[in-house]
Amino acid sequence: MKLKSELKRLLIFESLSGVGFIVAYFVWIQQFGIQFNATVFYPILCCSVILLQGAIYWGICLNRINGKKRRTKKIVGIYRVFRFMDLIILLFYFLIIYNSGRFERDLLFGIGIYLFAILEYINYFFFRLSYPISELFIRFIQLKFDKSQIAKEIKR
Repeated sequence: MKLKSELKRLLIFESLSGVGFIVAYFVWIQQFGIQFNATVFYPILCCSVILLQGAIYWGICLNRINGKKRRTKKIVGIYRVFRFMDLIILLFYFLIIYNSGRFERDLLFGIGIYLFAILEYINYFFFRLSYPISELFIRFIQLKFDKSQIAKEIKR
């Protein structure tokens, strides 16, 4: 029962975050009369895509617990594609920065969000990074992280 409620929580909050970041950006530019800026929006979009992929995965896990079998091979194949696709969209940000042609304060904000998107990418497709803060620091110092759930499933 505890696992089920945790999966529900992950599904809901990852979904809300994925959509919420995009909505918040558009509310922010509308409210403050700020011009749309790709160097800020693109990393928000990347982060949102990764979060929504994670939410879908937690939904799949929840369905498994509820007894609704899913074809694991198909899901693994899809998440292998997501892992590759996410890497490409994350790397594409360098082209956006290069084409912006100028360094401005918004770019620093965009890079901050970009780093968060990279952490989410690592958290979903390679190593679990979601620990309580004290444990995260200990694991970081020891460089000892468990494989993420998706990474375990892809490897099987």
